[in-house]
Amino acid sequence: MTGNRGRQSSLSALVPAVSVLLATGACQDGHAPERAHYVLAVRSSGGAVCGDGVARLLTAAGRQVALVRRPAGICDWSTVTAGVSPGRPSRIFFLRGLTTDRAHMRLYRIRVDEHGKIVELAPVPGMTSADDAVDAIAVTPDGTRFAFPTSRPGKGGMAYGVVVTGATGRPRTTLWADRGWSEIVGLSWAANGRTLRLAQRAGPGIRVVDTGTAHDLARDSRLVVPATGWYGDVDAEAGTLSGDGTQTYFITHDHSHPPRAVDRVIAAPVSGGGAARVLFERHYEAAEVPGKPPTPANLLGDAICREGDGAHLLVAGGDRSFRITIATHAVETLPLSFTGTQEELAC
Repeated sequence: MTGNRGRQSSLSALVPAVSVLLATGACQDGHAPERAHYVLAVRSSGGAVCGDGVARLLTAAGRQVALVRRPAGICDWSTVTAGVSPGRPSRIFFLRGLTTDRAHMRLYRIRVDEHGKIVELAPVPGMTSADDAVDAIAVTPDGTRFAFPTSRPGKGGMAYGVVVTGATGRPRTTLWADRGWSEIVGLSWAANGRTLRLAQRAGPGIRVVDTGTAHDLARDSRLVVPATGWYGDVDAEAGTLSGDGTQTYFITHDHSHPPRAVDRVIAAPVSGGGAARVLFERHYEAAEVPGKPPTPANLLGDAICREGDGAHLLVAGGDRSFRITIATHAVETLPLSFTGTQEELAC
């Protein structure tokens, strides 16, 4: 979703209580879940058609367990992140809801039991905004800290930054990069609740920052992955950190040998030392006619997330999705199709 990013985001604690109806229970065909580990898949309308977005709770193998019904007053869903720690099953998720008047964004927490039943859907106190610039909220794995991009008019143009806040909206700190930066995207926390991954929509690549010691985002963050390399062009929005914060995982698009193209899932150390590794790649014909865009179904999407066990990544493709075992590079194809939609995942 897009909005007026020239205004600094403001949070309000005025989050009304809601009554919600949940379509929950065991797997729809009566089978038990393959493992007590779940994925939240959202097809968002992008705000174009109110009520057209769908949030589905799935098992790790792609079996639908439940639909997440929107509370009264919520027009559309989009995924934020899962709030899980490494080694634990993915059973806590966060969803961002657009109000029916399209004037506010509201953050909800979802808790799922080991049987795939949704046992809680509740607004997060203090996390309501009148500016949809908070469409890239990142939540620490323990659910106690949030980060989201912000902006303000500055000398010579817009200044961009990241707001870091507690789960109730306080305490709150803003790290600014006053000059030469573009809109901030691709936020992701490490399990320590301090290390934050970020990128610029039109910037030089992927950066990390220690939010516990940083004061200036530009000065105190480090570039760890250049925007372009042997792997192709980095998708700034599609990435996440490993649980221990030592690796970043991201998607690249390589069109250097047209009409052939390849999308890759890459793992790279955030220390700056060591080589990047290709975990998965998908080859396709980029275009039969010069200048013609590639078929969306052939592309890896901009949705990638790390599962709670820390050992797997889930990546959305146009016509299917892929579950990657990080240690062995083994790939499992899942029946999750996102062709023609704005796909988002939390796992």
